[in-house]
Order: sequence, then structure tokens, then C-alpha cells
Amino acid sequence: MKRKIIACEVFKPYLEQIFLRLPKEEIDYLEIKQHNHPEILANHLQEKIDVITDVDEILVLYGLCGNAILPLIARTIPIRVLRVHDCAAVLLGSNKAYQERFEGNPFKRYHCFSYGDKEEEYFSKTSPEYRKIADQYGEDNADYVYEMLYDKFSAQVTYIRLGLEGENEQLSRHEPGYYSVIDGHLGMLEKILKNDPDSTDLVLHPNEHFEGVYDYQEVIKTVKNGVL
Repeated sequence: MKRKIIACEVFKPYLEQIFLRLPKEEIDYLEIKQHNHPEILANHLQEKIDVITDVDEILVLYGLCGNAILPLIARTIPIRVLRVHDCAAVLLGSNKAYQERFEGNPFKRYHCFSYGDKEEEYFSKTSPEYRKIADQYGEDNADYVYEMLYDKFSAQVTYIRLGLEGENEQLSRHEPGYYSVIDGHLGMLEKILKNDPDSTDLVLHPNEHFEGVYDYQEVIKTVKNGVL
């Protein structure tokens, strides 16, 4: 099967590790900071998808990511995505591990090697709880609640460690206790690359659209166009 891969830059160092074991593939990366503007990210993804031809499938290594993938359209080529809320679930290795770590925390903050020292990446707006608040009261109000209840200097940040060179140095740049370190797992990312039957993914076909489910199992679904 011939495919084209589009991925968030957050996965680059981890994919490079996986490609030491699997055949290396060419990947078109988008900058991490585009997560800050889901509507713009959706447009950039669609632009890249629309110029791809002569492949059997387009693999988009994104999850819901603040609803950025919901508007995507498969013109003629199926689009495969990760069935997750965001990269934290992927780096933790499963939606179950993600739920155990973050359920009930609408304003989770996490970090990994890819983020470097970008403080603005710590606050994720992709948890099911945050989406419910934002859908009911609007994102401005949800952000205001975050600012009032979760001071960035007191809320501990989850650091997802995957054994890369440089992680210990990155951890040492903050005082002890700033991070809560948890070991991640690259199994989910490797399975989708291998087209494993147990892969946590979802395929969007032409004449379908995505809908968010916002739980910790299904996360997102596809619906035939015109079906209510």
C-alpha cells in the first residue's frame, strides 16, 4: 500500500526512534505551535491533503487536537487519523493510560522532549472535560476559569519520559517537584505505522465527516454525509 504521512512535529524525535526498527518513511511535519489555533491547523492540514495524489491512503498523525481534525474532508483518498484527544495519549501509549492520568482534570498541563522550553505548550485544551466547558460556556470563559483555578506556577506539570537522550537535562532545568514524571510508551505510534489490526485509529472515507465523541474510548467517530 502506498501512502503519504502528515504529522505533528511533536512526534518527530519519537518517529526517528521507531524508524531505527521499521523501514523509514518520508513525513511532512507541521509545527507544534499550530495547535494554538485549531481552525488554522485544520486549514493547513486540508491544504496539504488536497495536493496529495497517487496514494492509497493519507496517514495524518493527529488526534482531535482541540477539534482541529473535525473539518477534514477526504476528497478521493481515505484519511487515517489517531483515535485520541491529543499527543499525550499517544506518548502514554493508550487512551486508558491517558484517562488514568488526566480524567477529571479539564486543564491538564503536560510536557515532553519535543516541546523544548516552550512554556506556552504546557496548557492543553484537548481534554474531554475542557471541551464540555468550552462547548457550554465558550472557550473564553473556559480559559478564564483556568486562569482563576489553575495557577501555572503551582499546578504540577506531567512530563512524559520516553528514554531519549537529553530528557534528563531538560528535566533538570526546573526545580525538583515542578514535573511529575511518568514513563510513556511508543506502542500506539508504532502500531499505526505498521497498520497493526489493534491500532488505535480511525479512517475517514470520501462522503463522510468526523464527529467528536469526547469520551476516553471512542473519542471520535465518522458519519456518512447527510446522516443526522
